[in-house]
Amino acid sequence: MQGTFPSHIEKSMKIRFLASLFCVAVLLCLTAAARADVRLPEIFDNNMVLQRDMPVPVWGWAEPGEKVTVSFANQTVSTTADANGRWSVQLQPLQPAEEATLTVKGKNEIKLTNVLVGDVWLCSGQSNMEWTMTMASKEEYEELLKTVDNPNLRLFHVRKTFNADPQEKLILDASWKPASAEAVPKFSAVALHFGRKLQAELGVPIGIINSSWGGTRIEPWIPPVGFQGVSALKNIADDIEVRNPQSAAYRELVDRTIREQRAWLDEFSKGTTGRLAAPPKFPDQLVPYSNVQQPTVLYNAMIHPLVPFALKGAIWYQGESNMGEGMLYAEKMKALIQGWRTIFNNPDLGFYYVQLAPFIYGNQPATALPEIWEAQSSIEKAIPLTGQAVINDLVENIRDIHPLRKKPVAERLALLALSRTYGKSEIVAASPEFATLSSSGGTRAVSFKNAKTLSTRDGKAPEWFEIAGADGVYHKADAKIEGTTIQLTSPDVPQPIAVRFAWDQAAQPNVVNEAGLPLGAFRAGK
Repeated sequence: MQGTFPSHIEKSMKIRFLASLFCVAVLLCLTAAARADVRLPEIFDNNMVLQRDMPVPVWGWAEPGEKVTVSFANQTVSTTADANGRWSVQLQPLQPAEEATLTVKGKNEIKLTNVLVGDVWLCSGQSNMEWTMTMASKEEYEELLKTVDNPNLRLFHVRKTFNADPQEKLILDASWKPASAEAVPKFSAVALHFGRKLQAELGVPIGIINSSWGGTRIEPWIPPVGFQGVSALKNIADDIEVRNPQSAAYRELVDRTIREQRAWLDEFSKGTTGRLAAPPKFPDQLVPYSNVQQPTVLYNAMIHPLVPFALKGAIWYQGESNMGEGMLYAEKMKALIQGWRTIFNNPDLGFYYVQLAPFIYGNQPATALPEIWEAQSSIEKAIPLTGQAVINDLVENIRDIHPLRKKPVAERLALLALSRTYGKSEIVAASPEFATLSSSGGTRAVSFKNAKTLSTRDGKAPEWFEIAGADGVYHKADAKIEGTTIQLTSPDVPQPIAVRFAWDQAAQPNVVNEAGLPLGAFRAGK
């Protein structure tokens, strides 16, 4: 009979319904119990390193109104969870000491053991930062294994994911691990060697957080506040704002869309005999970001869950996926650096980055890479406590976008950090840098700073210099080193007015300073 079921089926349905209700009730009870427990973000764990010499935020979740007490290194701080269950306290600046326990107590108690105090660095970028020890140089890896164990070097790896909205939790559980033969094989080679160099030079515990993803552009790593602070990126900032469900721009777009759709439906419902206009297009900006290359999505999922963890600085190796953008890439780097300094509440956050290696980009003109090099070089001149590691001498295969030698890359980044963040001014950390250009007849003289002397690493004449006259046509220049100046001439350019160096994606030049650090690409003159 229609609308009824056989009795045995009806009985079965009732049993399944009651069982479902029971499961839901149990789940709700478990959820309530879980919410009552004090919880910490994944970055707080056994074996962690806390940042020295600055206030240290500690935060998490508990039942709304629950009292939470945090104890560490003779400090005890209490607070109360807000209406959303969020709580946060701040420890006063800490000094390096023996391993200690961090205790967080509410209705339950969490004890994090083997906690050290030192310096914490965030390491990020695309594949050349993600590249693990086992993927990089075999010789470097085998050498590392001889002295790999270091209880004062702690490693934290963030798993890859992205999200349209800021996340409080990482996608998978992560944990701090002391450097060991078990921990290092799948960890970033650049990040690991950077941490080893700092730990050896400073003698304090070092915590390294690796949050990187091969093939990604820079925009996904930038927080909204970063885009907002750079006028050249206003179009991206506006797009992010209108996609934010909490913003007035989003609400206005939703209301306008509803009005337009209703008006079209009203016309449709009249049943007119003429041809009906197409419905209004649904705005793309009402659709959340859903691609790993879109703005903010990696920040949301792989950086935001770490905020506001106290950091000393960051290192960055990225840019291949933004090839062809020229100086626009510099604007995006400004947004990244200023954005991270803002969200981590640290205007002195050190930021050191790798100039891209020479590589044959088959789908780009040969000058596209030098234009990115130029953009990267501009950052350390524009923003304090930043620095660029030039690596055009470390490439063994010009057609491999992943140079295998990661240790010297990391150590050049560490030299910059030691010099600029830690104030070790005696360290030669910077590559030679163009200073002035002068003329004498048919000779162009280029002088450089960041060098007491210049030489070539192979003993040959300086390579990859070009000069141009008023016609703007560049010709290979004969180059001669005189102290920290290089004299340039060419029989094809009797009156040179401009010079450029290594202005080709394949350029692997040979000029270095007294520390063996290479001269990077530049152009100067009219």
